[in-house]
Amino acid sequence: MPETWVQVAIVLTVVMPGFVYQVSRRRVGGPDPDEREFGVRVLRAIAASAVFAGLYAVILGPKVVSYARDPSEALVDVQLIGVGFLVTVVAIPWLTARVVFYVRTARWFVAAADWTLDRLRLRRPWNPTPSAWDFAFEKAKPGWVRVRLSDGSWVGGWFADHSFASSFPEPQELYLEVGYVMDTDGKFTDDISAPAGMIIRCQEAVVVDFIPADTDNGEEEA
Repeated sequence: MPETWVQVAIVLTVVMPGFVYQVSRRRVGGPDPDEREFGVRVLRAIAASAVFAGLYAVILGPKVVSYARDPSEALVDVQLIGVGFLVTVVAIPWLTARVVFYVRTARWFVAAADWTLDRLRLRRPWNPTPSAWDFAFEKAKPGWVRVRLSDGSWVGGWFADHSFASSFPEPQELYLEVGYVMDTDGKFTDDISAPAGMIIRCQEAVVVDFIPADTDNGEEEA
């Protein structure tokens, strides 16, 4: 057990970065489907802390050892230690999570990863996308979307950059930035029913159609 404040600071520097990393990653990327269990989140935070601790040990190891052996030496550098604590425990893990997320989701990175896997013949035999719903909306381009509900009625509208589709494990819900009136046979009309957007609960949807943007209100495809 830590017996001095220096040892406490060292323990916190080793343990806390992973938890900060997890919080930052969830803020930008949302929860992973397998993170609904608290124990999984804790284990991932501990694993991330171990990675940061290893890196810090390589870079700052000799200085940390000197402080641990002679706590009075730390009193001379108390302000430096405070700044270092904030940087190593908060700033670096927080920024690392953001950088990793934005790089992994960047188009150039995805294209480069696909090209590398193809060249090395390392393509995975399975797709990690948890559902067809997520797969479809990850690749969806601006266009018309219409949904046939279980009672046979149709709802739909314009899906683009300001629209949103929920992802697993959340319920299947769709926000369309503009809602249009639809005929009983599933054709779009020129009348706008929801100029500020509409939310569609799709848990009981029978069909979700994606219609290209260059189609005139979806009439040619309907």
